[in-house]
Amino acid sequence: MIEFALLGALAVRGPSGALPLGPPKQRQVLVRLVLGRNQVVTTSDLVDDLWPDRPPSSATANLRMYVANLRRSFSAAVPGARKPPVDVARVPSGYRLAVSDTAVDID
Repeated sequence: MIEFALLGALAVRGPSGALPLGPPKQRQVLVRLVLGRNQVVTTSDLVDDLWPDRPPSSATANLRMYVANLRRSFSAAVPGARKPPVDVARVPSGYRLAVSDTAVDID
């Protein structure tokens, strides 16, 4: 099981310890997805969160890279698993992080 710690320092822990979370904007994406867990967080909302003033032309590509990196990190949490323990699903309007409320410390 993967646990998300949002209170205090941001951390994600898997069976073998803390997972790498990447650069600050990638961490922002993670927090936004965890806060909106099991619901669709739209691409436009994520872009607005990351670049509130004026997003760069590469904003959507950067967002896709951040999500791909998070997926890799989740997959590496349980080596040899057929499926990652946490899924960040791409849906037509954005992304959905499927995770139980018990895996998040703010619940």
